[in-house]
This record gives sequence, structure tokens and C-alpha cells, in this order.
Amino acid sequence: MSEDVTVQPTPPEAPTAKPPSPPEGATASLVLGILSLFIPFIGLVLGIIAIVLGNKARKQPNGGLGTAGFVLGIIGTVLGSIAVIYIIVAIGVVATAIKSGGGG
Repeated sequence: MSEDVTVQPTPPEAPTAKPPSPPEGATASLVLGILSLFIPFIGLVLGIIAIVLGNKARKQPNGGLGTAGFVLGIIGTVLGSIAVIYIIVAIGVVATAIKSGGGG
């Protein structure tokens, strides 16, 4: 019994579109923006860097991550500035209390 088996060639796969990659610096801006929210004093510097990188990245096509990093950098910088001002005022109040002899 000899049966003829015909093998069908497999059709070529359709090319898949590669998703567009984020602009250069967008991911770094997002990461630094997130870190600036959670690291108190270093976060102030990280927030400024995130603002600069995010501003560059959001001007390019597909700059959504850059915009997110830019916004998080602004929020982190503002919160970091408030924390620094709070610490400076607290140190001043404590120094004044110690100087005036109101230590308890």
C-alpha cells in the first residue's frame, strides 16, 4: 500500500509591527521622578534631574513617559523643598529654645 502524502508548505508569518520605543531619557525621567517622591533630601536633586530629562523627552513624538516623569519630578521637587524648609525652620526653633534656656 503506497499512499501519496502531500505536504502543504506553511504560509509565511505576517510581519508584526514593533511598538514604538519611548524617547531617550523618558524612562530615566520616570524612574527619577518616582524616586524623588520617596527619598527625602536626595529626592530634591533627583526631581530636578527628572524635570530636565522629562522636558527633553516630552517634546519628542511618543513622549508620554517623559511627561509623566516631568510631572513627578515637579511634585518631588516641591515636596522636597517643603521638607527642607520645614527642617530649617525646626532647627531654628530648637536653636532659639535652647538659646533662651527653655529646655525644660
